[in-house]
Amino acid sequence: MKNKGRSAKELETRCTELEKQVQYYKSIAEEAGRNRLREIEQLNRQITDRKKTEEKLRESDKKIRSWLEYSPVCTKVLDRHFHMQYMSSAGINCLQIKDITKFYGKKFPFDCYPEPTRTDIVNNLKKIRETGEIVALETPVFDMAGGKLWYRSTFVPVTDKEGRCDYIIVVSINTTDQKRAEEAQANLEKQLRQARTIEAIGLMAGGVAHDLNNILAGIVGYPEIILDALPDDSDLREPVIAIQESGKRAATVVADLLTITRGVATTREDHDLNTIITEYLKSPECKKLEVFHPNVIFQDRLNARQAYIYCSPVHIKKCLMNLLTNAAEAISDNGTIHISTSNQYLDTQIAAEHNLKTGDYIVLNVTDTGTGISENELEHIFEPFYTRKKMGKSGTGLGLTVVWNTVQEHEGSISVESTDAGTCFQLYFPLAVEQKGVQENCNTVEEKTGQKEHILVVDDDPQILDLATRMLNRLGYTVNSVSSGEQAVQFIKEQSVDLILLDMLMEPGMNGYQTYKKITKHHPSQKAIIASGFSENNDVKAAILLGAHGFIKKPYSMDQLASAVRKALMPYPSRGH
Repeated sequence: MKNKGRSAKELETRCTELEKQVQYYKSIAEEAGRNRLREIEQLNRQITDRKKTEEKLRESDKKIRSWLEYSPVCTKVLDRHFHMQYMSSAGINCLQIKDITKFYGKKFPFDCYPEPTRTDIVNNLKKIRETGEIVALETPVFDMAGGKLWYRSTFVPVTDKEGRCDYIIVVSINTTDQKRAEEAQANLEKQLRQARTIEAIGLMAGGVAHDLNNILAGIVGYPEIILDALPDDSDLREPVIAIQESGKRAATVVADLLTITRGVATTREDHDLNTIITEYLKSPECKKLEVFHPNVIFQDRLNARQAYIYCSPVHIKKCLMNLLTNAAEAISDNGTIHISTSNQYLDTQIAAEHNLKTGDYIVLNVTDTGTGISENELEHIFEPFYTRKKMGKSGTGLGLTVVWNTVQEHEGSISVESTDAGTCFQLYFPLAVEQKGVQENCNTVEEKTGQKEHILVVDDDPQILDLATRMLNRLGYTVNSVSSGEQAVQFIKEQSVDLILLDMLMEPGMNGYQTYKKITKHHPSQKAIIASGFSENNDVKAAILLGAHGFIKKPYSMDQLASAVRKALMPYPSRGH
């Protein structure tokens, strides 16, 4: 009984201890549960905060992507190996990329950049990756259609925690319009420099041309009279012909000087450019060029369907002659010269590049397979007296200056491209309304012979007076001569003449226009031919409007004088409108 009672007490004590332990573990469990609940609540708050942050990030990302997609700035993202990860819509549209996904994950499209730009970009990307520096570049780039654009780009590296370049963000602004405007301005400045240089030469030419042509008139004219009087077997014929040819060559140089004087090609009408080119290619001058260059093939492709331009045919043929001569001399061995025409509409952009108005143009191309022109020489080829030829033998250095000035006079434009494979000149002329130009009359020998008509020669140069008198006498006219405008007016008051051959520039005293104006007050129907060693300036045009029946440029041949006189003596149509 005693052991049994002690065991019950021990059992009760044990139970109490167990209860205490249960309470203890229960309190621990409850505390752990509360802690776990707090942890869960904290985790829930963290999850909620993270969701809010992610939502904000998504909203921010959406705004950034929206900004990038609608921004005019081209943005690209490259990884550290220069693989394309992203390109904004501005870049996709500007580069005319149809499927941008083809570029993602692949190398940056370096093929879009010309050399040496491509190498420069690769080197800068490597530098950015290694140093973490920000780099700015302005580079040309080709779109998918091959068009050339310009971009100013900033390359910004994005680094990780260790400072290693993870991504490169490229922000690019399209500067094509600005670049084209700068190039257009530079081109205009270049043209302005050329124009000023040519204008200076033109002023010089205008100042000396009259005196030079008066001098050359004797060198060209007197040999013609001498040759007409010499027998065919005379030993003097050859040296006299040599003198005459020298005078003609000198007159050609003066004519070139006058051609680069602004306003020389003012007498213009509508002419078919294809016809002008065909006429020149069949001319003795072109045939002579072909004989001098038998290894050169001349090919023409006159494809312009609308070919009428408002022009001076003489000056257009002069342009063609100079271009073909230069092209032929640039071909050392066998080669070809292509002459072609085509129609082209110039929109605002292309017209601005050529400093022209928008509209329809005919383009004359002269292309050769010669040795080409170096880049340094291209800067100077239109300058007066700049030439690679031997002066006095194959050229005067004025040929391309004549071409440039004539094109400008015709409200056109000229450009040139040259490589080792040859050179191409492009001449742009505004298209005109198609109509027939006035055809020149071709007089027969009989029509050039005078019937004792009375002609008064007026010139302040004694040599010209003598030469013109001799020529007209040999042509069968009755001739008187005076040396001033005042004397001419007095002569006409005393007796009438059929025609006056009137010098335009006479000093001192009245010039040709003033003289003719005074004569027509007393004899309104008086016929006259204006003669001058200069071009058809305002006074010449005023005299023609007043009633003068033509213009003849010194130095003139007997044949030219005969044609001008017969044309002036023909019945003249009424000037009424």
